Amino acid sequence: MAYGDIVSSGTVSGSSGGTTVTGSSTAWASGPLPLRAGDQLYVGGYVYPITAVASDTSLTIGVPLQASVSGGTSYRAVLAAPTRQAVAEVADSIADLVKQAQFLTQSGNPILCVAVGTNTPPGSPATGDTYVIGTSPSGAWAGRAGQFARWTGTAWYFSAPAVGAMAIDTTALELYMRGSSAWNIRSLQVAGSTITDNLIVTGNLRVQGQPAVRAYRTGGATTLAAGEYGWAGTLGLNQGSWTTAAISGAISGAGLVVPKTGIYMLSMTVLINSGSGGRIYTTVNSSPLFSVVGPGGTTGLLVGASYLTGLTAGDKLGFKTEASISLYLADAHTYLSAAMVS
Repeated sequence: MAYGDIVSSGTVSGSSGGTTVTGSSTAWASGPLPLRAGDQLYVGGYVYPITAVASDTSLTIGVPLQASVSGGTSYRAVLAAPTRQAVAEVADSIADLVKQAQFLTQSGNPILCVAVGTNTPPGSPATGDTYVIGTSPSGAWAGRAGQFARWTGTAWYFSAPAVGAMAIDTTALELYMRGSSAWNIRSLQVAGSTITDNLIVTGNLRVQGQPAVRAYRTGGATTLAAGEYGWAGTLGLNQGSWTTAAISGAISGAGLVVPKTGIYMLSMTVLINSGSGGRIYTTVNSSPLFSVVGPGGTTGLLVGASYLTGLTAGDKLGFKTEASISLYLADAHTYLSAAMVS
């Protein structure tokens, strides 16, 4: 128990103009934080000095209630009596301040944590281990959602974070920042992971060790955005059957849109039907750039070509075919890809 602690269990009621406050499910006299004269009662938007505590469910205030308090009203009682400032209590307050100062000076900003978002206290923490408590804490952390918890060697010391506070999860190597009501991850480290859904990037996407970011789409046209470390994309044709000159006119001159002026490596791979003659062209703004030619083999011939060329932002890459050629339009066989190399 320390000066400034708050009691709020149970509810209260009282009549306007009266000085007696009645509690329900309260323990004002015998609870772990017993009230005494000099403490303060906060209820209904007013503050009242407590002058006497008659029992667990009855106390007297020094100023009449300014308005009636209906049954079931919540309250706060602050342990603010001057008589509480005993030597032991002052020592407790000083000890709390010392712990807080050690917490701030030893941790710095951002604060290094064993983990962020943990709900269950570890069984054998080391002295100084710090955690950011999750949203559903249990055990010794119950009621401390979102707070820092540092093991002092004998007990947990808790500290509520301010907006803008930062924490580093040293296990996952991730940075978090505290918002108005929750912790938000500010970094993501992916090692050997596959993203199977859409990846939405609102800022720059940096890929270390790769010259470009590759995106795949099946069927129709697609537009890709520029990235600081280059760009790459694949236009796949996925009609799923052999067809003669069936690449739609909409793809010619559409398809991949060049996001950034530079040097690109273009690659085209097509599966040409058995005995089919003719050419399929890679186009830039509907004009043929390079091509591959049939005929195919007995079950179809997979052919391809690459071309290094300069492209301007806004150029459109697509396909054109001669009427006599027959292709298998499946994404795994017939596609156009582009990657910025300089």
